[in-house]
Amino acid sequence: MRFRIGSCRFAVSFWFFALVAVSVYFLGTDIVLVMAAALVHEMGHLAAVFLWGGSLRDVSVMPFGFHVETSFPRVGSAARDLAVFLSGPAAGLWLAWAAHRLGAQALSQISLLLSIFNLLPVSGLDGGSAARTVLVAAFGDRGDRLFLFLSRAALLLLIAAGFSLLFQSDPQPLLLFVGAYLLTLSLLAG
Repeated sequence: MRFRIGSCRFAVSFWFFALVAVSVYFLGTDIVLVMAAALVHEMGHLAAVFLWGGSLRDVSVMPFGFHVETSFPRVGSAARDLAVFLSGPAAGLWLAWAAHRLGAQALSQISLLLSIFNLLPVSGLDGGSAARTVLVAAFGDRGDRLFLFLSRAALLLLIAAGFSLLFQSDPQPLLLFVGAYLLTLSLLAG
């Protein structure tokens, strides 16, 4: 599904709706808490974009998150990019803290888990974008290659952890699927 609001283009993947439907089946009403945590996370990114004087060009809603292309009036800086990348997890951590203080433990735990997961140094996650920004600023083109190695190594560990969860008394395949999905995206991106 594609549509436009002002100068910003939006695209929502069919697979996003498919994942929501499967999630409703397996998670029941907890999917509402996951969606609330994800929304606060994305609002954190948007707040940083607007605080740094940017605007939105494209928003894509995909199965495991959003991809947002922004436009800024001035050439980018590592500090600005880090602020934008890390503001989503920061908003999620704030939500986890606030929900905990208000006694909403399920929302607190979900938001905390999503925020920490998103900080992993993996391509396609905010932690990966932040790590890449730091490594490229420090090492130039070598930083890009170093990040690719770091990201794929972290993904292989994530997949191994997900695989080990299949052998528990209550098998949990989600981490394996998410790791495989992120590795596929990484390999397709080059």
